[in-house]
Amino acid sequence: MRTTKKASYRLAGKRPLDADTVIVARGQIDRMIEDLRDTEGPLPERVHDVRKGLKRMRGLLRVVRYADEDFYRAENARYRDIARDLAPLREAGARDQLIGALKDRFAAQLGDEPFPGVERALAEIAPAEHAGAEGVEDLLARTEERLGEGAFALSSVNWSFTPRDSAGALADGVAKIIKTLRKSQKTAHAAPSPENLHEWRKAVKYTGFATRLLKAFWPGDEKRIRKDLKAAGEILGLIHDIDEFARLLADERPGPDDERLVLNGLFAAWRSQLVDELDPLMDAVLALSPKKTGAHIADAYRKTLVAPAKT
Repeated sequence: MRTTKKASYRLAGKRPLDADTVIVARGQIDRMIEDLRDTEGPLPERVHDVRKGLKRMRGLLRVVRYADEDFYRAENARYRDIARDLAPLREAGARDQLIGALKDRFAAQLGDEPFPGVERALAEIAPAEHAGAEGVEDLLARTEERLGEGAFALSSVNWSFTPRDSAGALADGVAKIIKTLRKSQKTAHAAPSPENLHEWRKAVKYTGFATRLLKAFWPGDEKRIRKDLKAAGEILGLIHDIDEFARLLADERPGPDDERLVLNGLFAAWRSQLVDELDPLMDAVLALSPKKTGAHIADAYRKTLVAPAKT
């Protein structure tokens, strides 16, 4: 059970950008370590919470990437790799939730237990996924160790920027994030493959993190943009889970053919409906100019920033 209060996820200005970044990052790392140690919570939920923290860390790194690109590349790779290693610990739980959601959505068309053979076969697959080269507890311990290494790496953050330099780094980071969002949406529209939709999902997530981190400086209707991005991220996350489940059905062929055929048909219909829900959620954020948004944030941020002390 988490005992500390929720970590702040804001770059509020009023202190140098390096100090602000370290404070936010350290809070996220502490929170993830506490989630790992929470043995009272179900493992899939603990892992899910840690993976969300890893995404928040990578979102922070993207916002400040132009303050120190070497630091960005090294730390982004660190947290990406940790998340990748933890992924199998959550996948079985995510599949169970997805089947439950599918049954609820199509309850009128399905009986009480429409996929018994598939579900039995999936239950047999799950333990093998979790085992890997090291046991679960060893993996969690190694994850905590790697997070500690990330906390230690924060000691190298000493940018000593002027307010103008700090604001400029944020402007460039935000502009890059919005450009990536626009490009990923355009690509997904042209070819809505699982890979392209997954890239769009990541861009939506990182734009949402940017609005949270820079809430005090974001132009326009920040609250609506944040709300729409959250909803779009959840839809794209559900599409990603559907695509991963479809891949598993094709590769592993769990259960009887007739059950898999019904599942694939329902998933395809559901996926199509979800894709149609996305575009209206993008209107407000895609109306923003990357360059003008970055400049607005830079100007607002610079006015609140305290310059580093001269030595």
